[in-house]
Amino acid sequence: MSNLPETELFHKAIKHWWASKKSATPKKAQGGTRDANLHGKTMDGFAVAIRDFLIGLNVKPEHIFAGGHLSTSPSILPSYFRPSKNWDLIVLANSRFHSANGDTGEPVLYAATEFKSQDKSIGNNQNNRLEESLGNATDFWTTYEHDGFVRQLPRPWLGYLFVGKYDPASDGKAVKIKQPHFEAMIPFRTENPRHPGIRSRPSDRHRE
Repeated sequence: MSNLPETELFHKAIKHWWASKKSATPKKAQGGTRDANLHGKTMDGFAVAIRDFLIGLNVKPEHIFAGGHLSTSPSILPSYFRPSKNWDLIVLANSRFHSANGDTGEPVLYAATEFKSQDKSIGNNQNNRLEESLGNATDFWTTYEHDGFVRQLPRPWLGYLFVGKYDPASDGKAVKIKQPHFEAMIPFRTENPRHPGIRSRPSDRHRE
């Protein structure tokens, strides 16, 4: 168990993220930063940090799961839109097949967390991260409402941890919004990226 403050734990996790990015040497390149993400297990440092933090709060280590299908501590939960979802880390007591000493009763899910990171290609991948976070949350709560997990109060805690490296130059880069059928939502509509301003709709101009 680690007694480090959570801020220091996460500093160590960030260092692990960078080290994994730099040391990634996959056997078969897939291009971009995906190679580093697949090979280096870049977010493992955050799994360790959160696990240590939870143990510091007196959560039993046997109740923390962070593994895949073949792991001895699988973090797999039922899913409404698919048979199952492999979360990055879950906290669960009374597991059917991985119970801890003293566990009794039905499985009780306390928390589920997903880890994602992004280094480059912000324009290409940002939408993917957004869709993943919203989709996973929708799937999780729909599964919960349909009794995929034991209903409980308070409800399970759902987390999404995202680490991103944004180049300062990307902040000022204009993004072209295509609107072939309908205008974009008002917050995204501008006449000119250099001179932001909400563009009036044709119907609005007719009223003037």
